[in-house]
This record gives sequence, C-alpha cells and structure tokens, in this order.
Amino acid sequence: MANTIIQTAQAGKIDESYGKCLDSKWKLGFHPDRINALIENRLDEIAPITVHFAPTLRCNHDCYFCTYGCAKKGREKTQMTLAEAEKYLEELHDIGVKGVIFTGGGDPCMHKDLYQMCLKCYELGLHFSLNTNGLGLNAELSKKILELNPVYIRMSINSGSREVQKLMAGVDDFEIVMNNYEMLLRNKIETGSDSSISVAYVVGIANYTDVEVLADRLYEIEKRLEDNYHIKPQVNFTVRPIYNYEGSKSFNKKIMSAISDYLAARSSGDEKLFHSFMYDGVQTPQYILDNALKIIKDTKERLVRKGSAITVCFPEIKFEMLDTVQRKPYKQCFGLHYYGFVWPDGRLFPCVEKAGTDGCEIGSLKTSSAREILKSKQKSDVISGINANIHTHCPAICAYHEVNSYLSDIKNDLISYIPENLNKYDNLPREIDFI
Repeated sequence: MANTIIQTAQAGKIDESYGKCLDSKWKLGFHPDRINALIENRLDEIAPITVHFAPTLRCNHDCYFCTYGCAKKGREKTQMTLAEAEKYLEELHDIGVKGVIFTGGGDPCMHKDLYQMCLKCYELGLHFSLNTNGLGLNAELSKKILELNPVYIRMSINSGSREVQKLMAGVDDFEIVMNNYEMLLRNKIETGSDSSISVAYVVGIANYTDVEVLADRLYEIEKRLEDNYHIKPQVNFTVRPIYNYEGSKSFNKKIMSAISDYLAARSSGDEKLFHSFMYDGVQTPQYILDNALKIIKDTKERLVRKGSAITVCFPEIKFEMLDTVQRKPYKQCFGLHYYGFVWPDGRLFPCVEKAGTDGCEIGSLKTSSAREILKSKQKSDVISGINANIHTHCPAICAYHEVNSYLSDIKNDLISYIPENLNKYDNLPREIDFI
C-alpha cells in the first residue's frame, strides 16, 4: 500500500501539533464538498464528517474532570436500546456521516450491545472507532471488536500508578486497566488487525508528573510483547491538557477531599488551585502546564533513544495558550457544522463539549430524521445562540480550536483551501473521517 497515512515505528517522528496522522487540517483536505459548502455559505448542506456516539451514561469511573459530569447528573442510567442505536446509525449513514466514535457519556463498554453496534457500522460501511477507559474492554470484547477492524481503539489512562488512578478515576483499577491494555495489543497482533491503538492522557494538577511513569509502564509492555511476538506494536500516546468549561466536572466530595489531601502533601498551595478549578472555572495554572510540557518532551526523547514504537503526540499550542488566551481569535464556531454528538436519549448536539446540555441540542433522532434536523430552524437557532456567546460561555481554547482557526481563515479569505490530491493514494487512509 503506497502513500497511505504516516505510521512511524519511532517515537518523536510525529510533531508536537499531533502530526499528520492526527492533523484535522490535513484531514479536511479530503472533504472538499464540505469545505466548498462553507465557502459558498451553504451551511445547511454540511453534514457532519465525524459523529461521537454515546450509547450509555453508565460509567465505572468517577473522574472529577468528567466532560459530562454536570450534564449527566441524575441521568446516569440513561442508555439507548440496540434497536434505537441501529436506527440512529442508519440515519447518520443516510446523510453522509463518514466516521462514528463510540464514546461517553458514560463508558461505551458498559453497554451490553456495544459489539452489535460496532457490527452495524461494519455492515453499513461506516468507519468507526472506540474511546474507552479500558476497564470494561476485556480480552474477549477487544478481540471481537478488533475482528471488525475499527479505525482505532483509544484507551483513556490518566495515571501511571494505583495511587494516582484512585484520584483521577475514583477507582482502584489501575492494574486491571493495564492488563486489558496489554491484552488489546496481544489481540491486535494475533488477529492481524490494522486498527490503530492509542492511549489518551489528559493532564491536570493532580497527575501531570505521572505522564513519564505511565510511559515507562507502556514501554515495559512493549518489550514484553516484542519478546513474545518479535513485533513492536505501534501505539500513539496522546497527551493534552484538561479543559475547564460549563457543564464539566463531577463533584464527588470524597474524591475531591482525597485529591486536596494529596496535593497539600505534595506542594503547599496546589490544593487551593484545585479548589479554584472545581468551583471558580479557572483553567489548569500555566506553571503546571509548562512543567507538564517539559515532562512530555523529555518522555518523548527517552522513548526515541530507546527505539520504542510508542509515538508521543501532544498539541503544544494548547499547553502554551490554555491558561493565557482569554478570547478566541475567531467570531464563529464553524466546527459546529462538521461534528455531531448523539446523546443516549437520541438528541443530536453540534458541540462535543456541550453535549447533554439542555437547550444545546439541534434535534432528536427519536422524533426526526437526521436529514430533517440538518435543515431545521432549531439547528440554525442553536448554532446562532452558541456563536452569540462564544467569547463568554466557551473556553478560549476548546476541542474545536485548531479546526475553527483553519475554517475561519478559509471563510475570511486569509488562506486558500487546497483539496488533497486523491490521486496520490492507492488507498485513502481511513483516519481522514475522524477530524
């Protein structure tokens, strides 16, 4: 296979801004119909490229920084039926959605019918991926899903030790998760799947020093698998800061008290910064982000020196700007037209960070078709409302930041949109459908 997506066996070959295999700007080059619709102001014709799909709000972790902590409060048992999930997936396929990510809400592996949902995507020809905390992704389930060849499986592991895992996840399950991670890699090797495997780590005040500890553990597993199979499994280790915004966070008093005690013992004053993060909406302090960035770069260099196949990827701009930039450099969130999020009750949201927030849905797949929702007044009104408050109700650096900066420059004629030359590719990389 010639000229497919970059997959390097050496850490550090992908640059600090995530690199080509994770660069949404590069991926948008493969979707000229969507970009031309933006340029020509045909916004109601833009179908999402990527849709996050949350089958359940049930979760076996209780992370203090949970993206949907407030949105799912009191609704933790909400989940869709298999029949509903299959209907929603058919609707998404009908409007031209390219990639579906099974994610939270809760943890998708908590839904008993997750495999059947993945199978439905496979049958429809929808590229799909899985985000999970790994606790429910046992060896049997990971093997079955890998046999359907998802584009990627990403495990969120935000610690390198049992102690920090209990603080970050609220559960003493670190060794179980690491065993499931190793079994996932073994299953990938044994099934011959070309699915990408990645570990996602979000950096906050309580866990930034554990990045290198987890990297060492990942390397130990790599060496063990190399000894057994004579293969170094390629793994993307992606690290980004925790975002603080409306609707996020889970206020478990017991966990918060344990984190405060841990921080007070580690460094005087950090527990006060944690309190401000939880109750005052402040971002992670810049000095923490600066220290984390140094640790991440050092970790990356160590893995390179060891010849590891673990690729460390991180959005350097977010570490440098998250706590310092007070205002978005653009006036509209164009990303709202290119993403979607299906909540377990069937509501469709345009913003992954506002998913589950009442009043931010553009319609319900329970009562309307996806095609009707795309052209609805409700969609137009919701997006207009988000844009009207983009500088007051949204963090300056959000999940859509890079995409929005790029699309805004295109829309305002600051740069020219150059579609990717598809003739260069014998086979189009599947990752392009996950912007």
